[in-house]
Amino acid sequence: MASTYLVQQAASMVAQTSGRGGSDVLPILSADLALNEIWTAYPWRQSLGGFNPFWLVPGKADYGSPLAIIPSDYHSLYTARLIYAPGLGNGATSRELVVRAHLESRQSGDVQKYPADAISYEADEQVFRLSDAGY
Repeated sequence: MASTYLVQQAASMVAQTSGRGGSDVLPILSADLALNEIWTAYPWRQSLGGFNPFWLVPGKADYGSPLAIIPSDYHSLYTARLIYAPGLGNGATSRELVVRAHLESRQSGDVQKYPADAISYEADEQVFRLSDAGY
């Protein structure tokens, strides 16, 4: 769960790094280092467009257009959940998928080396790829 990251916390980290505190070093450098701490502390949202869930098809590993609408400014994937809802009733279950930077396509034959619940975003092909047993 994400927590609030205060400027004071970032400023104290900068003060520890410089050894002299934020008031003795150049104010612009101190502010820049504090903002950099804030921006790198959390994986900020990579897309401004909305992202809708998509349904999985048995035997299919790659999901791009038209099955999954991916915003044009989408760059990377940080977390993903697989929700199984039989009959869309109350018995829905959910599990987190392991996000990988890259998964080989099934045609390459290297799919078995990945965990069963793995997913990746293949930017070159603009598709989400699930491992062989990810569904």
